[in-house]
Amino acid sequence: MASPGITKALERLDRIQVRQKTERLVRSIKGDRLTSGGITLVGAILAGAADAKYRDADGTEKKIGPVPAVAAGSAALAVVGLSDLVPGGQYVGMVGIGGLAYVLGKMAHDHVTAG
Repeated sequence: MASPGITKALERLDRIQVRQKTERLVRSIKGDRLTSGGITLVGAILAGAADAKYRDADGTEKKIGPVPAVAAGSAALAVVGLSDLVPGGQYVGMVGIGGLAYVLGKMAHDHVTAG
């Protein structure tokens, strides 16, 4: 049987180890949040650039059937990326979500300025 002093020292060591693991986990989560946010912004920028560059001759947005091409491409990236079909797909998915955010923001902007 361990003496009370040794038991206290082991308990303190366990608490220190748990605290260190928790701190590492929190740092990892914060890094993931920062990465996801940055990649989502990149997706919105890419969608905006694609929307501006690839337009029909009359200035209207290109469509795939009734759906705008940028929205369809962004949705496809989001679904493929978030479904774990490709390695590192969460990043591809976040680019798609950024593109969808661009499309929805543009739709809201157009709706408000039209009224």
